[in-house]
Amino acid sequence: MCRPIVITDRGDTYGIALNMYYNAAGQIQSIIAGEDMRNFSYTGATIIAARRMQGMNVKEIYEMNNSGLPVSLRKEYNASGSNWINYQFAYNGTEITEISITIYSEPARDLKYIYSWENGNLYSLTDRRDTLYFEYDTDKAFQPGDAVYNAMIRGTRESTYIDQMLEMGMPYIRNKNMVRKMTGVYRLLDDNYHTAVTEYEYLFDDKGKVVTVTAQRDNDPAQTTTLQYECN
Repeated sequence: MCRPIVITDRGDTYGIALNMYYNAAGQIQSIIAGEDMRNFSYTGATIIAARRMQGMNVKEIYEMNNSGLPVSLRKEYNASGSNWINYQFAYNGTEITEISITIYSEPARDLKYIYSWENGNLYSLTDRRDTLYFEYDTDKAFQPGDAVYNAMIRGTRESTYIDQMLEMGMPYIRNKNMVRKMTGVYRLLDDNYHTAVTEYEYLFDDKGKVVTVTAQRDNDPAQTTTLQYECN
């Protein structure tokens, strides 16, 4: 079995590799990218990630279901826990259908991200303003290194992904196949819409593992992500 230990985004604003470390049970123990460090501890169905990010300490508390998927996440931005953001995850089986977000300073504000699926793959993701649509290589089974997996683990500097897809450190989208194309339809401030298309190209090693994924968004410079693995 092989698992990624280094993910490097050559187009990253900070130019920093993300390093992943695992415990004896094969669970992620820490994720480190420069000065952004997240250490995980596991107790029953609860996972706590202590994060140091841009000089700030953040406590992330996940509650997991029997399928190993997060059902809630609470991010606390101060020691007392009074500055927080709560996330609630809803599923149909193992397919994420909704994330609801509550912010301590705006408890009445309704923030939702809606997910729809087709044939075992995420088809669309919307925040009721912007929508992302995904297409897949149906002859390629999902594996770490897929563009969606990379986004959930490390985030991306581009605005092509809606915020709540980022920086979870917890893969909660379980696709059947590998994504090959993403079309973003974005509502502008003047209520017009802008469409951007990102296509993904994968390079595999002789064992079939993804070693690079190149994202080409419209006419922007291509962004290439590389992966290194630990196998046992």
